[in-house]
Amino acid sequence: MSETTSTTPDVLPLIRNASIIRLKLIALQPGETLEVIPKDLPPSYKGIKRLVSSIQNNYPLFYVVQQLTSGGGWRVVRVNSAEEADSFTPKRKKKKTSRASEPVRLYNMGDADLCQLIDEKILLARRDIADLNARGVTVAVLDELQLDNEAFKNMDVDGQLHGAEQEAVERKDAARNVLENHLGNLRTMAENTFGSSTIEYEVFGFEGMVGETDDKLLRLAKTARKQGLEDQAAMAVWGCSVAFLAQLHTDIETFDTEIGNAKTAEGARKKATVLRVKTANNLYIRLDKICNTGKDVYRSTNAVKRSDYLIYS
Repeated sequence: MSETTSTTPDVLPLIRNASIIRLKLIALQPGETLEVIPKDLPPSYKGIKRLVSSIQNNYPLFYVVQQLTSGGGWRVVRVNSAEEADSFTPKRKKKKTSRASEPVRLYNMGDADLCQLIDEKILLARRDIADLNARGVTVAVLDELQLDNEAFKNMDVDGQLHGAEQEAVERKDAARNVLENHLGNLRTMAENTFGSSTIEYEVFGFEGMVGETDDKLLRLAKTARKQGLEDQAAMAVWGCSVAFLAQLHTDIETFDTEIGNAKTAEGARKKATVLRVKTANNLYIRLDKICNTGKDVYRSTNAVKRSDYLIYS
């Protein structure tokens, strides 16, 4: 566990110097720069980015941090927006990946109606098998279609898959609520110890957690816990015990797991939906071929039987 810098005399001037640098950064106008060298900052800061992040978490300001080639320092540039900040940072080219579009149903009816229609047309085709057999509509073809139709009826429908996904999301949200509650406890401990307007408090990053996505909240929570471990001795009087931080770690791990479970359930639903549409389309295509054959066979010989093979009346 690191020493508490606020009670170490030889780093007090550095902490005061860091506060001055912070004020200078806030005062920068867009396009202006400030160069900072490592010896200007307390060792616990581990670079300028921690100080810059604490400012951006509390003010609508944007900066770009550039490493200086000599002296091991940094150049901080004030910019107008996050988009402008991105333009300063070289981006790795994303590998292009082909993303197949989701399949679309080829039929204009519900899945249950399609299954019923297939059963009805199979019965008609069995009735007329003597006339259809020579055109490729055989008993074997009808038997295979019937078996596949029964298998399709037993596939999970979207309502079932949605239920599983919703349960996973609810578990994830419950884990998030627990984590946010304990982060609120840690925030109060830090505020009571350092005060809400100090660098020591700001580096926890509490302000950046409000309304964030699950993934970003998870990253910020890990940062706050890590800072809590460093400052545990100083905050112990306000309840920041080793056991509390251990429970916070458990909360973070649980939330991480439930995020993964929710994403897995969402992915499973999407995959199952695609498979269901592809399977139904395959059944429809085979049904369409049988019906086209029936209409063609009875085109000029039996108007009633020809109409029996219409899919849409």
